[in-house]
Amino acid sequence: MTETGAASAQGEAELRLAGSLASLAPGGSTARVRSGQTIGQAAVGMGLPAHQRYIAIVNGQVCAGDYVLVPGDRGTLFPPISGGGG
Repeated sequence: MTETGAASAQGEAELRLAGSLASLAPGGSTARVRSGQTIGQAAVGMGLPAHQRYIAIVNGQVCAGDYVLVPGDRGTLFPPISGGGG
C-alpha cells in the first residue's frame, strides 16, 4: 500500500526521522529520498551513522532496514525504545 502524490510522481519516497534521530541528520528531519534503495541506505544518506539502530515504520507497517523503498512510500524512523528497570 503506497501513497500517491508528489513523491510518487518523481520516483521518490518520503522518510522522516523522529525523536533523538532528528538531531543526527544535518539536512533536516524529513527528506524525499530516491526509491529503489533500502531504508538503511536512505538513512545513511540522510546523515545517520551506518551502525545507528532504529525502528522503521513505512506506510503504517514495521519494516526491516533492508526494505526497498518504492515510489510514494512514506516512512518514519524512530529511536529504539529502552528503559525499565525499576
